[in-house]
Amino acid sequence: MQPTLALEVGCGFGANLATLHQFGVKGLAGIENRPAEETFLRGNSIFNRPLDEFHGTSSPVDLVLCLGALAGLEQKEVLRGATAVSKSAKGHILFSSHAADGSDPEPKVSLAQWLSVWSQLGWVPDMAATLAARAVATVPAFRRNLLLLKRAGEGEVVDTQFLQWTNRLPCSVENTRRRLFEEPFGIEAAAFAGTFRPADKK
Repeated sequence: MQPTLALEVGCGFGANLATLHQFGVKGLAGIENRPAEETFLRGNSIFNRPLDEFHGTSSPVDLVLCLGALAGLEQKEVLRGATAVSKSAKGHILFSSHAADGSDPEPKVSLAQWLSVWSQLGWVPDMAATLAARAVATVPAFRRNLLLLKRAGEGEVVDTQFLQWTNRLPCSVENTRRRLFEEPFGIEAAAFAGTFRPADKK
């Protein structure tokens, strides 16, 4: 995946998009309720509007980032928010149901419910890429909630149970030890990752 056009819904000060620019993404745009001069994205497009007024772009882009922007939505608003993101993407969606800084309250919509909504809109997780992104994530919320979504092929069904980690144990040393085994990054993850093979070179 090498996007040339990227959009972030809820881009904040634009740090993620500025990073993508360093990796060669030329066309950048962000949706955020702040003027462009307050971001890192001077010279690029910032749509200064509240997120609840965003209904999607007229021209889809290669990659849409939505990292916690929809975290506080009520269940009745979820389909509207996801539809706006879906309408804006033609390649991939990098999605998290939790904000990176942990500022969002406990989400009213579970990861399983989000996966169901994305499936209704024709998107499924790219399992190998999602697991790889979670493995290198330095934000705890992203290690459990990050999804790299792709357009579903005809009749394509992805078993997403492996991506749903629902443990809510209080934080303690003992519970941290338990999480090392319960969170899906141990032996099961290694076995699962081993089922992926690179395409044969011709």
